[in-house]
Amino acid sequence: MTIAYVQFSDETETKIVSVFGGPQDPNVYPNQGEVDDTDQRYIDYFHPPVDIVAVNTAAQAVLSTAASVAMVPYFLAQNLGNATDDDTIKGKAWQQYYRDLKLVDLTVADPTWPTMPE
Repeated sequence: MTIAYVQFSDETETKIVSVFGGPQDPNVYPNQGEVDDTDQRYIDYFHPPVDIVAVNTAAQAVLSTAASVAMVPYFLAQNLGNATDDDTIKGKAWQQYYRDLKLVDLTVADPTWPTMPE
């Protein structure tokens, strides 16, 4: 077991925000303490928990942007009145994919993403 000199975020000592090689001036670094290397707060400092929702929200944004870009030529053809039947089918497929992306459960570690149209 190794002792670590740490600084906590506040007086509640629930979250470590700095680790030092030895004690520091408390006027410069308030809320100091000592913990051993098996303390969960110390472990969390070096291995913070992953924010699953943030990671999945970022992935959803990337996929939604790709879908939006893919839809543009098909919707443009429809708006200009020169869309083929194939353009209409592909545009609708991309639109459905975009809608399905918004229904994905972002709170799970490994969400089931819809399949991107071809």
